[in-house]
Amino acid sequence: MEGIKELLQNKKVKKPKHAVHSIVEYYYELLGLSKYGRAFWQEQKSSKFNYSRNSRDAKLLLTICNNDVSKAITAMYNEYRRAKRLGYDWRISTAYKRVKHESTHTSIVSE
Repeated sequence: MEGIKELLQNKKVKKPKHAVHSIVEYYYELLGLSKYGRAFWQEQKSSKFNYSRNSRDAKLLLTICNNDVSKAITAMYNEYRRAKRLGYDWRISTAYKRVKHESTHTSIVSE
């Protein structure tokens, strides 16, 4: 019994993911890069893989999607499909700009 209690006390409890972290992780999954470890990400100097830059863009995307993670992930998936079909590189900021443009365009048209 004491062994189980010690294990439970020493076990690290995982914190729930922040919405921004979920969006950046999903971005890496779409690019097929989620399988690499921490050492890989620390070695990367490219802005495409820079976590702090991607988290900033994810925060902007989340803000424009009214803090709805599912809307942000849907916007990223739509951008991923569009980029794959048309053959261009994309980032989270690309999805943010498209959502911003579409929201601005629809509000102008609806008025």
